[in-house]
Amino acid sequence: MPKVIVHGIVLSAIKYGESSLIVTLYTKEMGRLSTIVSISSSAQSKRLKQPLLTPLSIIEASVSDVKKIAMKRLSDAHLEYIFRSIPFDVVKRSIAIFLADLFYHASQEAIPDEKVYLFFRQSIEALDQDIDGVSNFHILIMFNLARLLGFAPDTGDDRCAYFDLVEGSYKSRCPLHSNVLVGDELALWRMLCRTNVDNLATLDITSDQRQILLEILEKYYALHIPQFKTLKSRSVLRDVLR
Repeated sequence: MPKVIVHGIVLSAIKYGESSLIVTLYTKEMGRLSTIVSISSSAQSKRLKQPLLTPLSIIEASVSDVKKIAMKRLSDAHLEYIFRSIPFDVVKRSIAIFLADLFYHASQEAIPDEKVYLFFRQSIEALDQDIDGVSNFHILIMFNLARLLGFAPDTGDDRCAYFDLVEGSYKSRCPLHSNVLVGDELALWRMLCRTNVDNLATLDITSDQRQILLEILEKYYALHIPQFKTLKSRSVLRDVLR
């Protein structure tokens, strides 16, 4: 069976039967890709299994190259990047699980985009480094990812009294629908619009405010990506970041 080498990021791994895993990757070459992996108790199989079960592992893998078969078979994988802190830090590990969930639901199958792949990879590597304001890192990544996916929020004239989530822009008059930010929600949104990696530590918000921003971002994504679903990992992250 012909094979091809891909460079990918592990988004999920689900046990399938007694001796297989279904592993979803986001790859530079093929976009989001579902693969099936045979596992056993052998030492070689355990070495293969370990990186595939770690959310956001950055790997090089060999997969079957049969165009008519949607589920590719993955027969080999090794780490391209060795984590130095994510597996050993409960906050970073929880954020990694959230980001894997986000990247899975925000990306599309079989649509490769090297810019998206590089954004995912650079975000992971940044999380693994020493970073100020790490408890809000995932919010900034979710906000910035929207730009790459084609529905960047307008961060222009934020003096307006409303933000229209459907159009992604500030408005001086209230839109004729309910997907609009006003008052305290708008104030939080303005803060996020002014935040970047360099000043992330200055985003001084409470745990409850963090949840409000994530709820807003989830709504914003759902309005612009029809298949986008609620991120179940958000509740786990909420408990960790209390």
